[in-house]
Amino acid sequence: MGQVSRERWFVGVSSGIFCLVALALSFRLRYGIDLSDESFYVALPYAFNLGHRPIADELSLHQFAALLLVLPVKIFLAVVGSQD
Repeated sequence: MGQVSRERWFVGVSSGIFCLVALALSFRLRYGIDLSDESFYVALPYAFNLGHRPIADELSLHQFAALLLVLPVKIFLAVVGSQD
């Protein structure tokens, strides 16, 4: 197996794995999000961008998932701004 074919194999396998994971998560998405409480998903990352400290200022378990959204919310605030 040459270098080029090994790279193509790796890209093909990793693309296939990505597609399988995306498909599995798309089915799971219907059961994992509560659309009646969608503002809470943005409130915690927004609070962390305002200076709240994870674990010290927030005691809910949702904060660990909110940490994944801190950077996108920070970018959004840098582009659009805030009214606070």
